[in-house]
Amino acid sequence: MTEIIALLACLSPCLDVTTQRRLACIIEAVLAMTGRVTMLGISRWTEAGGSYRTVQRFFNTGLDWLRLHWFFIRRHLLTENEVVLISGDETTVTKAGKKTYDLDRFFSSLYGKAVPGLSFLTLSLISVGAHKSYPVLTEQVVKKAPKEEKPPSQAAKKSGSKKKGSKNKGRGRHKGSRNGKLEDFMNIRPRPVHNAANFAMFMINITAALRRCSDFSPMSVLDLKTWFRAAKYVRETLKLLPQKPETIFIKQAVTEVSSLGRVNVPVLAD
Repeated sequence: MTEIIALLACLSPCLDVTTQRRLACIIEAVLAMTGRVTMLGISRWTEAGGSYRTVQRFFNTGLDWLRLHWFFIRRHLLTENEVVLISGDETTVTKAGKKTYDLDRFFSSLYGKAVPGLSFLTLSLISVGAHKSYPVLTEQVVKKAPKEEKPPSQAAKKSGSKKKGSKNKGRGRHKGSRNGKLEDFMNIRPRPVHNAANFAMFMINITAALRRCSDFSPMSVLDLKTWFRAAKYVRETLKLLPQKPETIFIKQAVTEVSSLGRVNVPVLAD
């Protein structure tokens, strides 16, 4: 977590402390987790302070992703007087279901035909010297204009009114949300869809910056995820001990455990 917090310090001009802490918590969970990346899945891999409601609040927060990307790229990924190009590309993400915001049929070059899903346009900064591309903004391509909600008619109001003494079933937790069987609602509303797409692009910049750190420089992206997953397992295991060990022991344990699943394992000198 300390490595991620240090990287996100440059975002303080455009993020409050609470949102910045939530972002760091979610980033660490996504780097460590396995399986589908959903709000519920993220909450299961977060440390203290990363509950399901906290993850929901983050993805429903209005964020200026253009500034976030630019502040981060300028601080960690670009050098002074570097030649940079800007490029845009549209991509289609396949998606099942019917409730996702602006779910439609878009052409996919991978399938060679129109497929049901979402379409996004991403702008990236291309470093000419490093031959690297860094996403700076992602916007959803909307085919249909949002429909204006019409006020309910008098007949609808009368038919929808409840009798006195009846229980209000509209209150409380939605049926099925306790056991997580419902689809994650982050894919339904416009703002969570926008935040999820930009967060996915932000993770590309995060991993690029982490791999520039001395502790993670020889690692691939998969090795990086293995290291964070091992750190999560080690911390959870050490919680079972009656006394917390020293920090140096924890670092050594994480290094040893992560080497079990890493491709590029460092060779230690005798």
